[in-house]
Amino acid sequence: MTALTETPELLPPQQSEFRRVLRTVLQSKTAVLGALVLGLFVFIAVLASALAPHDPDQQNLERRLAPPIGLGLDNARPEYPLGNDNLGRDILSRLIVGSRVSLIVGVSTVALATLVGSVAGAMAGYYRGLFDNLVMRFVDVWMAFPSFLLAIAFGAALGPGLFNLVIALALAYWVVYARVVRAEVLVLRELEFVLAARSLGTRRLRIIARHLLPNVLPSILVISTLQMGTVIIAEASLSFLGIGVQSSVPTWGGMLADGREFLRQAWWLSTFPGIAISVVVLSVNLLGDGLRDALDPRLRRG
Repeated sequence: MTALTETPELLPPQQSEFRRVLRTVLQSKTAVLGALVLGLFVFIAVLASALAPHDPDQQNLERRLAPPIGLGLDNARPEYPLGNDNLGRDILSRLIVGSRVSLIVGVSTVALATLVGSVAGAMAGYYRGLFDNLVMRFVDVWMAFPSFLLAIAFGAALGPGLFNLVIALALAYWVVYARVVRAEVLVLRELEFVLAARSLGTRRLRIIARHLLPNVLPSILVISTLQMGTVIIAEASLSFLGIGVQSSVPTWGGMLADGREFLRQAWWLSTFPGIAISVVVLSVNLLGDGLRDALDPRLRRG
């Protein structure tokens, strides 16, 4: 008799994690919309100098508080579509150039806070014991204070400036990453792949860097995306209070502060930067929701 042989069923190649996440995000209309809007603002920030129709610092007192076009007022001019501020500067140009500060602060702050918080949380969760207790008690004390009040305190202590603003915001928000990463590392350190690496004599720092942090990356990415909106709002708030970057640098928060005295007679001074902040924060949150749905295994569809 001829032995019966079974032909193995040809299975499609396993889809990479990146492709799966990308496909899930692309299936979400809101996430795609958020990514497109955020990408548009990034494009504007990168090419701000070329896209700005006027010098954002050029003053023209004859155009002081001139309205935007479309209101039917005589002193509106098409070359200044969003009007002029209290010093006659072009609002559109200042919005375009000011987008750089908001996005640079958002990305830089989230990157620095992620680095500090993730490393501290991973080491505390892996080493445990006295080191874990010291780190987490420090985190508990840090979280006892509102993050924005800490940002104000650090910003006032460090002084104005873009670099100091990033440091102040990162110091205020790094604890969120530390707590989340520590909680996940406490579970991952007891799994087989970590135990195998440990039995082979792999150094602890190498285990943290090569095995633990990559496995908590989805959670870190989701938190980072969602927190960027919080950081952008915090930057605008600090600039509004005069603790952000130098007053000579156009920022959305600074434009809000300049327009607060003219809300009745020139509402557009604060309205347009407020709309820009709201749109960027909304787009970041929509993208963050899509990434959360794609990376959370509990929300995956079969």
